[in-house]
Amino acid sequence: MSEEDRLMLEVEEEGIQSEDSLAEQSEEAAETVTEEMDEFEGESEEDERQSGHPKSYATFMEKIGGEFKEATGPKWLGGEIPFPMNRSFKPPPPLSDSHRSLIYGEYMRDPENNNVRALAQRHHLSLGRVDAILRLKGMEHAWVKEVSSVRITLVDNEIFHSSAKCKTGCGALHRAVNGYTNFNPGKTLQTGFRMGMEKLLSVRDSRRRIRSREDANEADEIEEEPGRQAARDRYERHYWESLMEDAEPVVHMSLKHSKALATSRSASDYLHTDDPRIMPRVRIPRYVKKPKEKIQVVSKSSRPDLKFVDVGSKFIDQRSLLKRYKASEWRLAKRRDKRGLPS
Repeated sequence: MSEEDRLMLEVEEEGIQSEDSLAEQSEEAAETVTEEMDEFEGESEEDERQSGHPKSYATFMEKIGGEFKEATGPKWLGGEIPFPMNRSFKPPPPLSDSHRSLIYGEYMRDPENNNVRALAQRHHLSLGRVDAILRLKGMEHAWVKEVSSVRITLVDNEIFHSSAKCKTGCGALHRAVNGYTNFNPGKTLQTGFRMGMEKLLSVRDSRRRIRSREDANEADEIEEEPGRQAARDRYERHYWESLMEDAEPVVHMSLKHSKALATSRSASDYLHTDDPRIMPRVRIPRYVKKPKEKIQVVSKSSRPDLKFVDVGSKFIDQRSLLKRYKASEWRLAKRRDKRGLPS
C-alpha cells in the first residue's frame, strides 16, 4: 500500500468518527430540548391552573371563547364585572329608542318647561346625555323629513312625465302611487339592527320603567299617609249575621260607623299643627327673612334645583305627644300641691 492510499484511509476514518460524534451530540441536544419543552409545558399548565388564565389562543377558545361564539345577550370577559381593571365602574344599560323618543317628544311639546335640566331630573339622566339625545333625535327627524320630501318630489315628477306622455299614464301613475304609499316617512334608519342590539344589550322599555316608577311613587304616597297602620289594615274580619225578612243589617252599619269614626279621629290628630308644644317656634333673627310659602325652590347655576316643602307635623304622632305633655303637667301640678306652692 502506498503512502497516498494510507493517508486517504486515515482521512476517511477521521470523517466517519466526526460524523458519529456529531450525530451523538445532535441526539443529546434534541433530548435536552424535548425535556426542557416538557418541563415548560408542565410549568405553563401548572401556572395556568393556578392563575385560571389561558396561556394560548387554543386554550382560550376552548375554555372561554366558546361562550362568545353566539350573541345571546351582554357578555363580559370578567364575568359579572364589565371591566376587571376598574371594578367600581359598572355602566348602565343604554336607553331604548322609545325612551329617547319620549324625551324628544316632551321637549318638542313644551321646550320652556321641559328644558334639558327638567328632563334630566325627571328621567334621572345627566345633562350631557339628555342634550345628546335631543341633538341626535333632531338630526334623525330632519333626515327622515328630507328623505320623505325627496321621495314625494320623485313621485310628483313621475306622475307629471307619465301624464305628459300619454293621456291616462296608467302604468307609471300606478307605479308612482305604489311607491309613495309603500314609503313610510316615520321609519327610522336601521330599525332591524337597532331592535336586535337593544335585545342583545338588555335594554329595558321605557313604558315598563315608567309604570314601575309610578307604582313606586304610589306606594310611597300611601306609606306617607297620616295615620296609616299597615299591620292593622292588612286584615279584615268577616261577620255572618242572620236577619229576618225586610230587616236591615246591624253589624255592617256598626262596623262602618266605627271605621269612619277611627278614620276621622286619626285625621283630627294632625289638625293641631299650631300647638307650640308639638311644633315649637324658633325665634328667627331679624336678618333672616321668614319664608311665607310652604314650598321653597332654591336654584343655582350648574346645580340641580332644591325643593323644600314644609310638611309641619305630618310625620309626628301628635296624640302620644299630647298625652305625654298632659301627664307631665298633671305630675307637676301634684308636686306643687304637695309642697303648698301656688299652681
